Amino acid sequence: MPTSSFVKTALTALFSSVVGQKIAVAQAQWEIAKKDMQRKAGYLGAGAGMLAVAAVFMFFTALVLLAAAILGLALIMPAWAAALIVAGALFFWVLLLGIIGGVMINRNKDIYPTEQVEKIKAEFTSL
Repeated sequence: MPTSSFVKTALTALFSSVVGQKIAVAQAQWEIAKKDMQRKAGYLGAGAGMLAVAAVFMFFTALVLLAAAILGLALIMPAWAAALIVAGALFFWVLLLGIIGGVMINRNKDIYPTEQVEKIKAEFTSL
């Protein structure tokens, strides 16, 4: 009997050691993953900030290009007419994009997946 008790104790110790090593490895990997995610989150934040700055610069670039279009047209017509033509072209794009965006929102405003939910319900009721 003492031998089986010794074997049981030895196996328990061996199993505990193996499990402890596996847990230690998993914890180490988890720490590495957390550090990697923190590093990537920092880069994502920096990238988002750079995109925001680029968007602001693009806005001002668009204003400069609009001024250039008005000044260019002012060479062949009065400046007020050139400004009206550029404003009309911008208004056309605002209307077009606004209508298309509104239609897209109205078509997709119900985000609840009704069709898929009904299919799932039908699948479970047929069981």
